[in-house]
Amino acid sequence: TPSGLRGRIAMRLRERTSGSEHLVAALAQHQDFLEERPAPPLRAIVPGLITQHDTRAVPGLVDQLFDPNTPVSDLGLVVSAIDVLSGDKGREPLRRFFSMYRSDSALTSDPSALVLAARALIARNDAPSRALLESTRDSAEGSPALREQLASLLTPPAAAEPEPVAEVATA
Repeated sequence: TPSGLRGRIAMRLRERTSGSEHLVAALAQHQDFLEERPAPPLRAIVPGLITQHDTRAVPGLVDQLFDPNTPVSDLGLVVSAIDVLSGDKGREPLRRFFSMYRSDSALTSDPSALVLAARALIARNDAPSRALLESTRDSAEGSPALREQLASLLTPPAAAEPEPVAEVATA
């Protein structure tokens, strides 16, 4: 399919308000070299699922997240969709993804998918996830870029300095 047509199709899928069952079904497809089956076009499918807020897509998204054939460039999109669509049920797969891939060399130069997973875990505010993120920040696991991002995410915002009290001149 020509790239211009692919772009228009993806845009139309994002605009749809019905038919998400077909997008959910498309997530079940996985790349298979021997059967000459391509990976599903996640960049076209996932935004439509988010627009329609179809929570039935979460198991398929988790499968795509852990599929070794999912392009690294699509992982951030999948992580974001799991975060948006899963609620607290997304904590376990996102923590597992972060734990498994925090030291993966494929994500060294661009740890954005891991950073998105870390943000989602911080938002869910549970102790095991925070401990995992802190141990990654404080150890040699993960790339320096990932550890730097974790340091800024895990550091609470500095309290604003109180305004100096104006001295009142006595007459």
